[in-house]
Amino acid sequence: MTDSAAGRRFLISVGVGTYKDSGIPGLPGAVADADRVAELLAPMGYTRVLTELSRNPSRNALVEGLDEWAYETQPASEDVVVVYFAGHGQKNGPKHYLLCANHRPGLWSSTAVKSDDFAEPLVQSDVGHLLVVLDTCFASAGTESVATLAAQLTDRRRGSAQRAVLAAARGKELAKEHRFVDALERVLARPQAGPSQRYLSVREVTARINELLDSTGQHASHSVIDSAGQDPFFDNRLYVPRAAHSGLDLSVLAELRKRHEGHYGPRGKGLEHAGERGSYFTGRIPALTSLAAWLTGPHDRKARVVTGDPGSGKSAVLGRFLELTDPDHGARSATPDAGWLPPLGMNVIRLWARRVTGTDLVRDLGAALSLPDADRDQLLKALGNARTRSPS
Repeated sequence: MTDSAAGRRFLISVGVGTYKDSGIPGLPGAVADADRVAELLAPMGYTRVLTELSRNPSRNALVEGLDEWAYETQPASEDVVVVYFAGHGQKNGPKHYLLCANHRPGLWSSTAVKSDDFAEPLVQSDVGHLLVVLDTCFASAGTESVATLAAQLTDRRRGSAQRAVLAAARGKELAKEHRFVDALERVLARPQAGPSQRYLSVREVTARINELLDSTGQHASHSVIDSAGQDPFFDNRLYVPRAAHSGLDLSVLAELRKRHEGHYGPRGKGLEHAGERGSYFTGRIPALTSLAAWLTGPHDRKARVVTGDPGSGKSAVLGRFLELTDPDHGARSATPDAGWLPPLGMNVIRLWARRVTGTDLVRDLGAALSLPDADRDQLLKALGNARTRSPS
């Protein structure tokens, strides 16, 4: 869903879960959470950098690595950078510190990083859009320091430079492993924004995360400095470019996608239920190739039917087809010339006819085509006269 004309997208995702001091309890989920954030943002076009520092870095390695990367990369005004840190966070007086793998209690300056120092090389850079995410205890105390530094630098900077911070817990709250990332994953998978909204703002992501964290005693918080419009950090997976879908009702397309995501989504990944993770879909290449060839070649004005015995995988084939219509799907970069990839830019209307009457199908299809009062014959005529195809 990323814009090819936009700048680069970088992710620095760090987890510290193992400490040399045996008196500091380990956080076995911290590194896993850092990796999960990378998996969530990869489909949005983010390149994970500084991977050598992603697992249990020392204080000096982390500080020097961030400083050198910012200097060597020279992120520009059109670029987007997200920095994520998962691990122990502690307050020492008015300051919030991120504990590194070599931390020793009391040695704050040499074995821990002040939260504002952690982000400073990028806050001071020319990057146009920076989001710092702290997934630690008392995290908002750290993001407040980052926000203060960003505001001070913004006052001295020419032009706009967006700086945003997102804390997994408030200043007096403890953060639990996985909770923040679990909530973030659900928010990104099921956005409430409509198809005309390209990005999910930091504000709405934070609000949705808090809805999911409400009963856990943990609350996220955020701050945005010098925002010049949309926050370009999180893509809205329901976004539909308006120019490519003239004549379709975008809100209906989004509603149909949400309604049927629980059926088609998991099956397109080789899963049974929406709560399962991973992607295990294999095979079905001839069926997918046949569908792709039908959609790519001259339209023969005939339908294609995917049929088979119960449990044979009909919904899996259709779910995989829908997955592959996403321009940012990993298969498109791994095998861009594969004959089983459907063409991009299609107007896809998702319908599922199980336990649905013909009247309901006509109503849904008519609403998607901006013909809410049309009957079956009128819809068939409209589809026949359409210049573009709308496979369902």
